[in-house]
Amino acid sequence: MRKRILVLEDDEVLARTALRVLKKDFDVKVFPNVEAAFAALLTSPFDAIVSDVNIIGGMPGTELYRKVLKALPDMASKFMFYTASIDPHNLRTFKVPVLMKPAAAQDLIKMIYTLME
Repeated sequence: MRKRILVLEDDEVLARTALRVLKKDFDVKVFPNVEAAFAALLTSPFDAIVSDVNIIGGMPGTELYRKVLKALPDMASKFMFYTASIDPHNLRTFKVPVLMKPAAAQDLIKMIYTLME
């Protein structure tokens, strides 16, 4: 069975790119906002969560992590931030892996596999 990956990404171009790159190895579901992503997590398990941080017009990806930590603590260890617009040092307080955009596809895939170990 293919591993399931949840991606939180509000930029349509980046969402399509993530889907195209990741669907070769995983079953990928992309969500444009925290509310939709969290609702999906509550109804179905995922093997990894890849979250952008800055979501235009919505809650930041850090809020998705807080919700996961509170409601689905077992999923918190499967969480990573994939972002371009925030200082990664500020994300260290969350104690989850951070990959800065742009990154090579193989780096993203490698980090996802590491999350699933």
